[in-house]
Amino acid sequence: MHEEVSWAGVIAVAVPSILLNVAPNVTVTLQTALLGSYGGSSMQAGFGAVATTANTICFLFNFLTDGVSAKLGNNAGAKDWAMLQRHVRLALICGLAGGALACCTLAALKQPVTLLLQLQPDVLHEATPYWWIRVGITPLVLLNMTLSGILQGFNRVTAVSLLISGQALLEIAGSVLVFKAGLALHGSYLRSMGLVTLLSAFIAACVGLVLVKLFPPVMTQATAEAVAPLLTEDHASPLPLPAPLAPFPSMSPFTQTKSHW
Repeated sequence: MHEEVSWAGVIAVAVPSILLNVAPNVTVTLQTALLGSYGGSSMQAGFGAVATTANTICFLFNFLTDGVSAKLGNNAGAKDWAMLQRHVRLALICGLAGGALACCTLAALKQPVTLLLQLQPDVLHEATPYWWIRVGITPLVLLNMTLSGILQGFNRVTAVSLLISGQALLEIAGSVLVFKAGLALHGSYLRSMGLVTLLSAFIAACVGLVLVKLFPPVMTQATAEAVAPLLTEDHASPLPLPAPLAPFPSMSPFTQTKSHW
């Protein structure tokens, strides 16, 4: 017998996944268009060179947290809360370490990338301040990637999609405000846009930490099946009912009293 497909369930999973993949790309596309319309070709070229390099470095160093984050779902399914807490802590440590390494790598690559792309002086004039702003943002980017991985391990896909989409909308709104209001820092829209990216990444990191703290792993099907017999126990049975299970949030690794962050 085949189980009937729940299209509502499919859509509930598909829509957040689409937002996860689309939001960052839409942000970069709109920022590129704004730079082309308001900043000129030199700013657009500088943005393309720096953003592409910085994003590539961040994704390369994210491998440090991918393996750890993947284990969180297994820990939650097995209800191994002690191991889950250790893996969350390890993921955060790896994210911070990866951010530091990515930051140093991006700083070291400035001269080689400049020579490789043969950036013209006008492009280099716009790209250099933005490059160093992106170097400073890199640890936050890796931390945000780590927090997203942790929330996905908790099966909180909707929370992840809202977090990433919210950051994208904040960055887009800030970028539009910069260009529409003429907020060019030291005559450079690109520099102002970099500060908008920094602010949105910082806010996303703060919100992500709160989400990880407040939203433990959702109850899995295995946990629900374990609880179900307790709810359907024959009340006429002479045997006493088992003691009720503790509420699920108390099993969260973040409310244990024996260890701290």
